[in-house]
Amino acid sequence: MNDENFKGMVAGLEDAIGFMRGDKSRATVHHAVDIKAIRKAVGETQEQFAATDHISRGTLRDWEQARRVQTLQLVPCLPSIPWTLSRLSDYWRTLFDGPYG
Repeated sequence: MNDENFKGMVAGLEDAIGFMRGDKSRATVHHAVDIKAIRKAVGETQEQFAATDHISRGTLRDWEQARRVQTLQLVPCLPSIPWTLSRLSDYWRTLFDGPYG
């Protein structure tokens, strides 16, 4: 390991410690998207949702069962497909116009 790599590791550990102590500027926090809730809100099976959004059913299943966690920022297929945006807006509408809206 060279000196530059070691310094990078130390800096990373210092960021982690700073974040744990409350300095939120030391890290970026990504929040998981509830893909299962979105799929159910648009009334699709896993097979339909996966096919529509060009992802494998296994990937979708892993997201839904929290074996793999994705954020909307990290799900490249969702924001770029117009019908998915329409489906997402339908989902958000059910959240805000439902019994709590």
